[in-house]
Amino acid sequence: MPLDLFATVIMEAVATFCVVVGSHRSIAFRKKWRSENKEGEEIPSISRRTALCLPIYASLSLMIMYFLFTKIQVFLVIYMVCVSVGAVSYAMSPIWNKIVPRKETLISTAFAGFTVLAWLYSGHWFFIDVIGASLSITLISIIKLDNLKISMYCLVGLFFYDIFWVFLSSYIFGKNVMVEVATKSTSNPIYALGQAFNLPLLKNAATDLQLPMKLIIPNWNASHFSMLGLGDIALPGIFLSFALSYDVHLRNQKNRTNSLSNIDDPSYDVEMTSFVDESTAPRLEASLLPKPSVSPNSYFNLSLAGYVVGLLMSGLASVIFQAAQPALLYLVPCVVGPMIYQAKNRSHLNELWYGFETEISCSEQQHIVIKESTEDKTKDPVAKNM
Repeated sequence: MPLDLFATVIMEAVATFCVVVGSHRSIAFRKKWRSENKEGEEIPSISRRTALCLPIYASLSLMIMYFLFTKIQVFLVIYMVCVSVGAVSYAMSPIWNKIVPRKETLISTAFAGFTVLAWLYSGHWFFIDVIGASLSITLISIIKLDNLKISMYCLVGLFFYDIFWVFLSSYIFGKNVMVEVATKSTSNPIYALGQAFNLPLLKNAATDLQLPMKLIIPNWNASHFSMLGLGDIALPGIFLSFALSYDVHLRNQKNRTNSLSNIDDPSYDVEMTSFVDESTAPRLEASLLPKPSVSPNSYFNLSLAGYVVGLLMSGLASVIFQAAQPALLYLVPCVVGPMIYQAKNRSHLNELWYGFETEISCSEQQHIVIKESTEDKTKDPVAKNM
């Protein structure tokens, strides 16, 4: 049990890292999107219909993989190879940007290709985890939730989805469908190619592959592996990125109020006030963990603490009962509960439920407000004399 617990803690640390990095990268991604889409094209987000249908889509995908896995396994490997190259390239680009700023795209793509090939050849759990973590960070970074109402549609629906397929599917199908799909291995097309053409190098490749749809951490003697599905990282992570965006929204509102109160202050020199140029957005995106300053009791920090607690509860339950657990059973209440409690106490619940506008950054708001105020005072003689 101590060995399993150690692997569980390491796995949860990796999951938390992915959630934190992905959430902060999502803020930079949105700034970059706005800077590159001058025509006002909105960031793609989860619609109400998609949120309501997510459990159905997820269930259909699970059933297809359960019944038709052997027939579509080659397609799944090809699909994962294509998606993984893009995800690893995106997730690792900030690191390469620090090392080789002018060639980060080329180097990042080459590293992603090497990582995917290493997974195909060796099937090693380390490369599975690198790809899985990259996929999680990418999904959290680019998928947007507009409000708490849509967030609840997603989380509550998938909460019951996870419980059904982990706890109840064995009574209908005779097996735990979720566990069966999560632990299935595909035949390795690299190995098959080596056998078909008698290529010694390729014949030494792994015969089977675990798809990088989960994190896999072995215990000390590698006799047992702890697993966590990427959905248990990405889904709460997307919600935490929503919480972080609201924290940034509140900070921008506060700064905008301070700017308005300073306009009439004689000591406030408009010409000397510095603003963040839109060209800084790509540099923000290039940072591995851009840090929008938020208070310690922010919505993001509260939900993140809930995520850690939920992961620990799920991990302990799996160790104690020696059985797979629906992680969302623990994660959804722990992540959503603190946010709703805080929002109710701070009278933010209505704004969170129906959505808030974050399309204009704090510095852009300052620039617009001060520019309009100074122009009005210049044009209006009465205001000028006042």
